[in-house]
Amino acid sequence: FQYYTSQEYVEKIAKQNLGLINPGEKVIIIPDEDLVILTEAEDSAALNEEIRATWSTPKKWWKFFFSYNPYKA
Repeated sequence: FQYYTSQEYVEKIAKQNLGLINPGEKVIIIPDEDLVILTEAEDSAALNEEIRATWSTPKKWWKFFFSYNPYKA
């Protein structure tokens, strides 16, 4: 019980849950290696791929011939 009412515990919880720091401390953020950063164009392309994946086959053919054709010059 004493630990949960101590100043050390209060500081620990404030740092973990609220992101607070003590004066003079510096925060170092270590990025996750699996983190993928997409440019705005890549993000838009990925979203478009997700949308196209939901299209029915006839709609895909219609779009291919009449509007979206990735092979057009």
